[in-house]
Amino acid sequence: MNASYRFYLAGHLYGDPRNRDSLFPASTFIAYINRINSDNAQFFVSLGDNYRMTKEIYLTNFKKSVAEKLKIPMFNAVGNHDVTNREVYEKEFGKTYYCFRYNMGLFIFLDSELNAGNIVGDQLDFFFTTTQEAIKDQEIRHVFIFSHKLIWCVGDPKYQVIMKNVNSGSGYTSNDNFRKDVQPVLVNLSKHKSTYWISGDVGCSWSIPFFSIKIC
Repeated sequence: MNASYRFYLAGHLYGDPRNRDSLFPASTFIAYINRINSDNAQFFVSLGDNYRMTKEIYLTNFKKSVAEKLKIPMFNAVGNHDVTNREVYEKEFGKTYYCFRYNMGLFIFLDSELNAGNIVGDQLDFFFTTTQEAIKDQEIRHVFIFSHKLIWCVGDPKYQVIMKNVNSGSGYTSNDNFRKDVQPVLVNLSKHKSTYWISGDVGCSWSIPFFSIKIC
């Protein structure tokens, strides 16, 4: 098995929050799709907020300008704008937390829009079970965890400079769910596998950060 693979990540595809007139994702990203398609990447990860709201015009334009133009599979770490109507989102795109394996990597997508950013109930059970199975699986070397909100920043003084630059403080909770319930699972996982948590709700009104990762 070839252990080398590449994937792209991008956050906040709908672009500048101040531009409320646009019905399309950011033109800067749309212009880059051909480059992504030509780069031999295996898949593309969106870190949430693909469009401004879950209405037909936004969904149609997103599908035509992004989803249908990408020649590689696309996966989404659902953002608050994606699920302004959660029922519509799930009907169109399916479950909002899930995982898949590729090569020697495990890719876990969490829904940070459920329960005010708390990973609880069925989602916490899913996270715990999935990570425990990964620890036992000798073929998995890397675990990537994706969420829209930077829930790992909440309540940690060393990350306050990051918290000050999220796109909006709305939807973040001040309780200790991450520290109490999620972090211990994460720490245990990191003792066995190379572990990465990547989030996309970073305040950046003038650009859409996107980059590729190659694993060797």
